[in-house]
Amino acid sequence: MQQEVLRLLIQILNIKFKEISTNIIKKLENITDTYILEILHSHAVLCNSIEDFEKKMNDIVSKEN
Repeated sequence: MQQEVLRLLIQILNIKFKEISTNIIKKLENITDTYILEILHSHAVLCNSIEDFEKKMNDIVSKEN
C-alpha cells in the first residue's frame, strides 16, 4: 500500500508541476509511514506551488524525526 500511495503522490506532483527535483523524490521515498504519505498526497492536490508542497513535506518530516 505504501508504494502505491508514493506512486500516486509522485504522479500528482508530476502532473501539477511538470518537473520534480530528485531531492523531493528521495525525501518522499524515505517516508515509510503510509499515513504521512496520504497527508502529503492530499496536500499535493491542494497546494499551489512545488515550494509550498516542499515546505509542508519538510515540516511534517521534521516533526517525525
